[in-house]
Amino acid sequence: MGAAQTIAHPRRANQVCGNRGAWLPRGCCLSARFAPWEHAGMSARSIQAAKRLCEERGLIFTTLRRQVYTLIAASEKPVGAYDLLEQLKAVRARPAPVTVYRALDFLLEAGLIHRIDALQAYAACEIESAAHEHNHGGIVLVCSECKRLTEFEDAALEALIAARAARHGFAVAHRLIEIRGTCEHCPVPV
Repeated sequence: MGAAQTIAHPRRANQVCGNRGAWLPRGCCLSARFAPWEHAGMSARSIQAAKRLCEERGLIFTTLRRQVYTLIAASEKPVGAYDLLEQLKAVRARPAPVTVYRALDFLLEAGLIHRIDALQAYAACEIESAAHEHNHGGIVLVCSECKRLTEFEDAALEALIAARAARHGFAVAHRLIEIRGTCEHCPVPV
C-alpha cells in the first residue's frame, strides 16, 4: 500500500486523507498506513526491533498488533485501551474492544509493552536489541501530574528481589515496579 494521497480540503489544511477516507494529521504515521514508521516520540528502529524480535521468537506480528504497538510507541505518555480503540477507528472499520485487548495481551506477553497499573494504560518498552528479555523487570517512575514515565533497570535491586522472593518460596511472575510521584517538569503538589 502506498502513502496517503494529499487532498486539499478547506477546513482541513493540515490534514491528509488516509485509508478508508479518514482525515489524519499531516505527517502522522497512520496517514501513510505505517510506512515509513516515523513519528514524534518513536523511532523506526523501535518498530523494526519489535518486528525482528517477534520473527526470532516465531510470533506473528499482525497488522493490528503492529498498529496498536505503533500507536503506543508514538505516544509520549501511556495510553489507555479505549484511547487506542478511538485512534484505530481512523484506519480500521469498526475495531472492536476485544480485538484491541487481544493485541495488547500479545504485546504484553511478547515483552513489547508494559501495563502501567497506576494509570490503567500501556507504554512501549525500550527494545535495545533482539536479545530483549521476554519478561524483564524494571522500575517505572510515573508522574502523577503529567503522566510521564521514566523506565530504568537496576540489576542489584532485581537480584535482591529475586533472592528475597526465593527465600520465601515465592515465584515472581511480574517484576515491574511502579513508583508514583512528581517529575522534574511538574510542580510538587502542596
